[in-house]
Amino acid sequence: MVLIWKESDRFQIEPFTADSNHDTTCTINSISLSSDAHYLAIGYGTQLQIWDLVDKTAVAPKANVEINTTTNFATWFSKSPRLVTAHDEGPVYVFTIENPGVDIAYHRDIGVEKPATSIAILDERTMAVALTEFVQIQWLDEGRWKTLGQISPSLNEGTSVRSVHTITQNRVLVSYSDEQAIIWQITRDSVGYVEPQVLNVLSLPGLVVDSIGNRILCTDHASRTYKSFKIGADGVEPQAILSPRTRDVYKTPQPASTATFLPPYGNAIIGGGVGQLILFDDQGNRLQNLSFKDESEQRSMVEQANRACVAPQSISCIYVNDTDTGFLASAINLDNRGEVIIWRTKEMFYLYL
Repeated sequence: MVLIWKESDRFQIEPFTADSNHDTTCTINSISLSSDAHYLAIGYGTQLQIWDLVDKTAVAPKANVEINTTTNFATWFSKSPRLVTAHDEGPVYVFTIENPGVDIAYHRDIGVEKPATSIAILDERTMAVALTEFVQIQWLDEGRWKTLGQISPSLNEGTSVRSVHTITQNRVLVSYSDEQAIIWQITRDSVGYVEPQVLNVLSLPGLVVDSIGNRILCTDHASRTYKSFKIGADGVEPQAILSPRTRDVYKTPQPASTATFLPPYGNAIIGGGVGQLILFDDQGNRLQNLSFKDESEQRSMVEQANRACVAPQSISCIYVNDTDTGFLASAINLDNRGEVIIWRTKEMFYLYL
């Protein structure tokens, strides 16, 4: 089965502030699509913007919150309009949309004051927050977030936590700075607190950027490739090596940036190239190139050239079962603003060989 992606929306992202002295050189660091594709969260400089994708007349974000620190990571809960964000100076915030399409009702500091790099959602009331020294498990108890426990640092001294990723509702993958990754079993004792247990110790190249089911995706900057792995009983098995290069195979390989599995099954991968995204199948074959070039308007040659030279800063992809539609968002940073491009699946067909 082959998915055909077509560009559907493009947003110019600029600071929304009454302060004329606001830094105009800020960049997009993280984006995240809500599970129903209603909202797009954008961490832009020290602001968090939430755009309503259903409102086709929107020319500004539905909500804009000044956080005063850079957003490293943002992700939505799968069954509720709740967004959680991690920042380079702390704290972690949870935002809830109680009146869809109208207002962000409140945001709440959950008590994590240290810099956080990523967050893994385990269920609608539980999440794992990756801090520099350890991973903290947070649980929503009667409207308040409560710390249940923490996952210890790497088995090797002197290493730090890079990221945390969901494997199942009670298992997480924690990536460390020494390219070691550990799968932890999250169990709760008789009074409800967490007792993490090591299940697997893995060696993975580069940065872990995504996981889905029993599969792991890494960005290997050294080889300028993305690499996928399958979790087995005795460790990980290499699955595919994905190279983001230009159409001219004789040119120098493009640098790898970030990538993600295509939900809901992970049988395809979206990887960032230079001036484009590339859709791969799970064997590493190229299926489609998605260009950052703006075909809908007349742009200056300089501006189009800039788009051809940038790599994506952040990618978010979701699949909406109700409409049988995939949504893909990519953030790029131009000279004086950010830009987010959204593609949707427009048709499906079967390819018989």
